Amino acid sequence: GLAVRVRVGSDQGLALCFGLWVMGAVLWVSGYGLWVSCYGSRVIGLGLWVSGYGSLVMGIGLWVSGYGSRVMGLGLWVSGYGSRVMGDGLWVSCYGLWVMGDGLWVSCYGLWVMGYGLWVSCYGLWVMGYGLWVMGYGLW
Repeated sequence: GLAVRVRVGSDQGLALCFGLWVMGAVLWVSGYGLWVSCYGSRVIGLGLWVSGYGSLVMGIGLWVSGYGSRVMGLGLWVSGYGSRVMGDGLWVSCYGLWVMGDGLWVSCYGLWVMGYGLWVSCYGLWVMGYGLWVMGYGLW
């Protein structure tokens, strides 16, 4: 509107129109730059949000994996410990049976030795008695 009122051919009017045009161009370029900056910031922010979300998902995955490994490791440890306890129990039982078996064997051997000793004693008494009978027969 202001440019129309100025008489055509006037240097002042041309300068004013040119100045307004330059100012508008600068504002338009500035506005476009701001819009590009905002869009860039939005893209960067979206990228950061995606990265953060990815990190969170990865972190949760690692935590779940770690927890799973811990549970699995604990299960293996409990199983291993249970196997060891069971194995120890079997070993103690077998050792106990072996000791008891040795004890029975020693007892049986002791009875056999004692019985053999009694038999030897009885045989000795019989021999002595037979000798006395023979001597008595000779004296007679």
